[in-house]
Amino acid sequence: MQATLVYLSAPAEMRSRVYGVLAVCIGVSPLGFLHLGLLADVIGASWATTMTALEGFVALALTWRWWRTLLSRQPAE
Repeated sequence: MQATLVYLSAPAEMRSRVYGVLAVCIGVSPLGFLHLGLLADVIGASWATTMTALEGFVALALTWRWWRTLLSRQPAE
């Protein structure tokens, strides 16, 4: 499904680059699992999940201006 979303969302001239980003994200996911596991060991699974979600929201907030620009370029369907 991830590759399908990339294919449908990315312009044709950008697909290879976006697929590369997807591959990198999939490749570094074990680091995220390690981070979550270490947090769960230190502060508990429930709090680790909450902390990871908050980290995700912070990342979205820090990159919002780029997302807004990208979303405004999407053609209306």
